[in-house]
Amino acid sequence: MGIHFRQLSRKKCPGDDLSFYGLKNATPADKVCAFLLAICPLIQHYIGIYNNAGFTILILLMPYLGLRLISAFKRRKINRPCGIAFLLLMLFQVYKMLSHGFGATKILYGVFMIIVFLAVAYGCISVEYLFKYASTIACAAGCLLLLQYVLFYGLGIHLQLVATKLLLPESSSWILLAQTGLYDVTGKPIDMYRPSAFFLEPSHLMIYCFPILCIYLLSPDINRTRFTKAIIVSAALLLSTSGMGIGILGVIWVVFLVMYYNGKDNRNVASIDNVFSKKTALLAVAVAALAVVVVTQVDFVRNAIIRIFVSKDGQSTAIDGRIRLAKDLVSGLRGSALCFGETDDISNITFNLSGFFSTFYKHGIFGLILSYLFYFYTLFKLKGGYFWISLIIIVISYFTAHTHGTFYMLYYVILLMGGFYSVRHYVE
Repeated sequence: MGIHFRQLSRKKCPGDDLSFYGLKNATPADKVCAFLLAICPLIQHYIGIYNNAGFTILILLMPYLGLRLISAFKRRKINRPCGIAFLLLMLFQVYKMLSHGFGATKILYGVFMIIVFLAVAYGCISVEYLFKYASTIACAAGCLLLLQYVLFYGLGIHLQLVATKLLLPESSSWILLAQTGLYDVTGKPIDMYRPSAFFLEPSHLMIYCFPILCIYLLSPDINRTRFTKAIIVSAALLLSTSGMGIGILGVIWVVFLVMYYNGKDNRNVASIDNVFSKKTALLAVAVAALAVVVVTQVDFVRNAIIRIFVSKDGQSTAIDGRIRLAKDLVSGLRGSALCFGETDDISNITFNLSGFFSTFYKHGIFGLILSYLFYFYTLFKLKGGYFWISLIIIVISYFTAHTHGTFYMLYYVILLMGGFYSVRHYVE
């Protein structure tokens, strides 16, 4: 595909024309593209011209990305880390195209995704503006969640922010929750109010917002504005009542306070000296005390944590409900199915399949390994917030499907690839 590597410089950001790495000089078209890609994870559940609104947007963006790629091929070489990351992503897409027989739809989808990933690797997408728009979405969700709580507990009104009439039929299980905040995806009432702003459910809000918080808190270029936005995004994760979101929120803040924040200057770089300091000891006591108070005094936080680990009325816990049936499914794989997967079609499976178990069942051990190559590469090659994004994605992929789904995977790939555009975030 005409890929030529350019070694990363330790003295400056890679390349001579930084606009090709989405760092500056974004045109109006670049900004529109970045905005549409930022909202794709949200609108994938809505009706579109083709398949869903998310795929419709990606198809409409193809001419733009194609022109940007042609220009990129002529003007510059791809830097080494972006090129390696692209090759790992392409390898998984090619494997999926070839597994379980050929099909026009599979091949078109694979080629389509390879082109999009190549555009990301070449810096044809403005990561800077995509992050800005995603940050605005995350902050808006935090503010609207607070408004939903005020209206519900103050006036008994649920502020519905999801256009349920435009949802796809397969998204109908979320309608009651979106309309009331009081029912789960099975249609059963829940014992706490669970709004999620304009996301379909709290877990969707969590998987969209946590990378924003990681980049704000755990990157070296933190300032007062970014810290304020980190507080708002943290509020979104807390108010969402997602147990996984609250847990991730706690981990990110503990990492920030213990490893990054030194209380003396504006440096925001992980240091072993920060870990073994009086400041850390005092913070540990303060955080532990705050956690006890919040868990014991704030009902929705306590309930969100309890539902993760404790079964109610003989029903499964949140963790068990997400993985028990999936584990039983893949445990039955034998022979070639164990190595290469059972089938691409999982439409007859009605229970939750996380990214890990879905890939395992469809593509076997080989496909599962290939699906994680990019995430592990970024885990070992990126630092700061990008390292923690990679680590969290790998962990939550065991519980949620979206880490391996088209739109959130593309969202994560764009953000993580942005870590390779600057030597501040890259480890040679």
